[in-house]
Amino acid sequence: MKEHITLDQLEWEGKSKTIFDQIMEELPPMYRAAVKKKFEVWCNQKQESTITEQHIGRAIEKYAPANIKEKLMLIYKKHSQGV
Repeated sequence: MKEHITLDQLEWEGKSKTIFDQIMEELPPMYRAAVKKKFEVWCNQKQESTITEQHIGRAIEKYAPANIKEKLMLIYKKHSQGV
């Protein structure tokens, strides 16, 4: 049986935690819990406990609504190592 991964158990590489935190600050408060839950579900589906900047960038591209994707990508690009 796979172990359930929670957000507080994640290891963050590079500036991925900074990017994640700033994205969460940009979201309307009513969406923050849903995004955190979705991220945790993704981690468990993929059994990923180490999060990279690229994981964050791909998540924005795939899941962010069109009306805020550009704003979130600016945060990503500001902090990303560009790898």
